[in-house]
Amino acid sequence: MSAKPKILVAMDTMMCGGIEKSLLSLLNALDSSKVDITLILNEQKGLFMKFIPEWVNVHKIAYNKNISDEKKLGRKQLLKKNIRNLRLFYSFKQYLSLRKESRLQEDDRLIHRYRRYHNGIIDDNILSSHFDLAVAYANIEQMILVCDKISAKRKIAFFHTELDGLTKDINRYCEIFSKFDTLYCVSEDLTLSLKNKLPDFNDRIKHFPHIFNTRMMKEWAEKFEAEWKGNGFRLLSVGRVQYQKGFDLIPDIAHNLRKSNINFQWLIIGDGPMIKDISKHLTELDVYNCVTFCGIKENPYPYFASCDIYIQPSRYEGYCLTVAEARVFARPIIATRFDGANEQLEGGICGKIVDCDINQLSIAIKELVDNPNLRAQYSKALIRQRINDTSGADIFMEDVKKSLFS
Repeated sequence: MSAKPKILVAMDTMMCGGIEKSLLSLLNALDSSKVDITLILNEQKGLFMKFIPEWVNVHKIAYNKNISDEKKLGRKQLLKKNIRNLRLFYSFKQYLSLRKESRLQEDDRLIHRYRRYHNGIIDDNILSSHFDLAVAYANIEQMILVCDKISAKRKIAFFHTELDGLTKDINRYCEIFSKFDTLYCVSEDLTLSLKNKLPDFNDRIKHFPHIFNTRMMKEWAEKFEAEWKGNGFRLLSVGRVQYQKGFDLIPDIAHNLRKSNINFQWLIIGDGPMIKDISKHLTELDVYNCVTFCGIKENPYPYFASCDIYIQPSRYEGYCLTVAEARVFARPIIATRFDGANEQLEGGICGKIVDCDINQLSIAIKELVDNPNLRAQYSKALIRQRINDTSGADIFMEDVKKSLFS
């Protein structure tokens, strides 16, 4: 019997997020008897670590002490620490490097920094191995790592979000993209966007549909009853509390809803750096009792199943897995015009699509609250959608087969 193809998947961490969840869906859809997968992580931590299939080899990337300290502290804090510890020669070299890097264009600076990190890898097990297929699954850092440091017959990369949210000038990454045989985009809109911006790579850019296990989601939704306060409309948003997701707009939207005498409770499931500032704004507008941060939920599906309206106010996305999860439960959805919204909601047939704007979002929520027939119309349209899709696993295995004949 021939040996199984060796596959390396480069990821950042396994924190609770859409990219991590999509990777788990892919891994669980693969046949362990047909592939040998090594998952390399910058940090071997995160809520989703325990859901990685047992047959996957998990490996934390090892860096030398200087790079490891820099990734933990940041360059400026590390420089201050070295000065305090009288590591003056190293501090001077670090200062010159920091100064040189700061003068580069933003994308060039990012590329330079990641390559400097990767030059500090002291992991012979990974660097000396050869794989049939190498996969950059997470972001630019993983693409550069796979491009420069991983030996493989075939290389593929994934794009999970709009390019404008990742880079200032996408063309500065063409040298890196050229090292990949396929560039997968997780939505049709994102695929078209990437093809328009990188016409020289059109033959490599392909759509990779998200893998869904709707049966598992619905089973998990019945594991416990979601906790909602009061009897008002149940509004739900799920995601990392950061600028991309647009959750900082929620206090003003909630204020507008209160002025319209709408009784509601808005739950936000997720964690992130903007919670403190958003909470402060909620207090300033006296809507703190209407909006609740629930933190990370290992199982958010009882909340998806029981909300009245799901709201995704993102500034940019590639596909947005949480909208897909709301679709599984046929919940009325309001989403902003990010890549993937038009595709998932069929141009507005299966949900409301508006600009990422406080007033437009406020008006859309009020319209759905006031119009039960419209809510029912969206739910019926979502029930008719075919959401259970595992074709991504077949596409992935086609790449595995191609690697064997490279």
